[in-house]
Amino acid sequence: MSVDSLLVAPVAEPVSVTEAKAHCNITASGDDTLVADLIASARRQVETRCRRALVRQQRKLTLDGFCGHIVLPVTPLRAVQSIQYLDAGGTLQTLSSAVYRVNKTEPPTITLEYGQSWPTVRDVTGAVIVKYTAGHVVPIDSFDASADTLTAAGHDLAADDPVQLSGTTLPGGTSAAATYYVKSPTADTLQLSATEGGAALNLTAATLSAAFIGRLEPEIKHAILLLVGHAYEHREAAGDFPVHEIPLGVERLLAPWRVIGF
Repeated sequence: MSVDSLLVAPVAEPVSVTEAKAHCNITASGDDTLVADLIASARRQVETRCRRALVRQQRKLTLDGFCGHIVLPVTPLRAVQSIQYLDAGGTLQTLSSAVYRVNKTEPPTITLEYGQSWPTVRDVTGAVIVKYTAGHVVPIDSFDASADTLTAAGHDLAADDPVQLSGTTLPGGTSAAATYYVKSPTADTLQLSATEGGAALNLTAATLSAAFIGRLEPEIKHAILLLVGHAYEHREAAGDFPVHEIPLGVERLLAPWRVIGF
C-alpha cells in the first residue's frame, strides 16, 4: 500500500487575484477573498486531475516496503529530500543517496544504483517514507538589487540549471521571454546569468509582484481561470433546476498535461 500526502503547501498561487478578476470581469474589491479562495480550489482541482504540482510543495510518500522501483505520484519532481525506513529492529534509518538514483521522468521514479540493493525493512504498514518536493514554478519571495540575488525558499536548483521567469512584475533587468542559468545557489537564494557559467545579471529595483522561477503552460493557467469563472458564476451545489457542469474546455485544455502510468 502507498499513501501520498501534502507536507508543506504552496506559499503562493499561480494565478493572481487581479488576473482572475479581469477574466471574470469583476471590478469591485468586495469579492477579493472569495476569488482568492476560488483560485486555490481551482489549482488543487487541476493538480488532482493532472497528477501535477503547479507551485512548489513538499510531499510525503509512505510505502509498506521496497519493491523494484519507487514511483512518485506527483510531477514534476524538483528534488528528493530523504528516504527513511524502519529496519528489522524497528529503528528509523535514513537511506544513503548513494544507494538510489532519482529519475525526473513523468511519472518520476527512484531506482537502485548499479550494484546496490534495497535494505530489509520491518514488516509493518508505512515502513518506508519518501519526502520530496514537486512543482512547475517556485515563488520568488524577494530580490536584492545590491547583491543581484533572488530569494526563492527551497528552490531545489543547482548551478547552471536553465530557468525561465514568469509573473505579473519581474525584477528589473530580467524578461519572461529569456532563458537564464542559475549561478551561486544556496538553499534559498540564487543569482541568474545570461549564459551558462557567465557573470551574474545586474538586477535593478522594481516592484515585485506574483513572480516565479519557472513557467506554467498557458493551457493549465487558462483551465484555472475557467474553473474560477465557473465557480464564481455558479455557486449552488444542487437545486430543482439543471446545474452547469464544469466547462468541457477545462478537460480539453488539461488533456495534454495529464500524467499516465501510475
